[in-house]
Amino acid sequence: MRNLWYQKEIMIRLYIYILVSFISISAMGQVEDAKTITLTANLNSTLILSVDKHPITFNFDSEDQYEKGIGGKKNELTSSGSVLATTNWKLSCKATSQLIHEDGITTLPLNNLGVRAEMTGDTPIRNLSQNSAIALALQETTILDYDGIHSNANDDQSNAFKLYWEMGTKSGNMNKQSIMEQDLKKGSYSTQIEIIATEVMQ
Repeated sequence: MRNLWYQKEIMIRLYIYILVSFISISAMGQVEDAKTITLTANLNSTLILSVDKHPITFNFDSEDQYEKGIGGKKNELTSSGSVLATTNWKLSCKATSQLIHEDGITTLPLNNLGVRAEMTGDTPIRNLSQNSAIALALQETTILDYDGIHSNANDDQSNAFKLYWEMGTKSGNMNKQSIMEQDLKKGSYSTQIEIIATEVMQ
């Protein structure tokens, strides 16, 4: 009887030992596998310029217009526009040619033409024509610019603007002689103006 009891005790102890060992081995032998996935974000620039392209005409009829010019801030010779941008931007303009007379030969100095800009949206921006007009030229001339502090990336409503055109007013860096003083050949002169929105790289 004692031997039988002893054998049972050994079997019970052996069973308990094996069970504990099995649990321990299972915990220590946990298997893990890992794979890596690459995630990429491409922040592409969007820059969409919209401008009202109706023609602008300066009609010089009176002596006062010949002396003082036509247009200026708040005049009716305007072009409205906007910029939809996911990046900082600037707005510039340039003439594609001199002001050419209808005879195809005679020219009128471009710096008789000027432009001023006004932001009608609420985006902060540096307005280089805030105090006076900027004379037009054959090279790009910046009118509205990124101020280097506040982002002007915004929707087209916040980035809405208005351009005021003028001629012969002698404002800013425009021609300081009046249209009268320049004694220009009478007739019709014309040119085309490009309005350009450009991403500002930081």
